[in-house]
Amino acid sequence: MGKTYNISNSSDMRRFTRDLQNSVQKIAIDALKKKSFEFACPFCKRPIQVHSGNNICPYCRRTVNVELNIHT
Repeated sequence: MGKTYNISNSSDMRRFTRDLQNSVQKIAIDALKKKSFEFACPFCKRPIQVHSGNNICPYCRRTVNVELNIHT
């Protein structure tokens, strides 16, 4: 069951705003973690597509670890 808010109450409105912001941020962060990015391999310097986590360069076969530092 979802949360209920009395938006005419200022403390409930603040809680609703905070909860909504946290929900939107979580959705955005989850979407970014699933997205792939073009990145230059740090070993062979060729452009590769990477996602968050461990990736294997298709040219030099070395492991490239990509960690997204998302500050909210």
